[in-house]
Amino acid sequence: MIPRSSSPKAFTLIELLTVIAIIGILMAIIFPMVGAVRVAANKAKVKVMFSQWATAMGQFKQEYGYFPQVDSGGTANKVNPAAFIGALTTRSATTGTVLPTTDTNLCGNVRLNVYFTIADTEIDKTTTPYQLVDAFGNRDFGVIYDKDGDGLITTTDCPSGAPAVTAVGGGTFTPSPTVLPLPVVTSPSTAIRANVLFYSAGVGGSGTVKSSDAVMSWQ
Repeated sequence: MIPRSSSPKAFTLIELLTVIAIIGILMAIIFPMVGAVRVAANKAKVKVMFSQWATAMGQFKQEYGYFPQVDSGGTANKVNPAAFIGALTTRSATTGTVLPTTDTNLCGNVRLNVYFTIADTEIDKTTTPYQLVDAFGNRDFGVIYDKDGDGLITTTDCPSGAPAVTAVGGGTFTPSPTVLPLPVVTSPSTAIRANVLFYSAGVGGSGTVKSSDAVMSWQ
């Protein structure tokens, strides 16, 4: 009797190529899914951040009877970090210390009320002045608030139209009339019934960023 060999049978070249091809197909399927999940998670984080910002703005108004002009000192309807941080946290966007009651960046918060604390993930302190950032790393935010107190966001609150915001990865986003119905003339029912709106370019891209890639607090 001739004893059988106990050594395992080696893979053939065809079998190896087949396994490699299967792994490649699985990776091509899984990687986009992982990326999509990450983008969805970041969008959810930004919406929570915007909700907290809007709540802080509302609390400011309850105390003083008006919204803080957090776009002061910058382009109209664009968040100015110095005013935003000063009005809602009472802190300087340059030094991080409490502002004196005469500082214009308090936007009238002379009682030095702290309306919320900005998380470390929402602020970049490596720059001077500090910059606000979202989960995508964007630093450019649009803000529109109900200035005339009618409970609607209209051209009265945004006379120059909703400004474009830039994504850190490239591309710009401008809310279209379909997602931000301005002006409201014949049908107020189509207006957004809100006190404060925030938006960013979200995941960004090249050229014009699609609404589906941006993050808007009202959608």
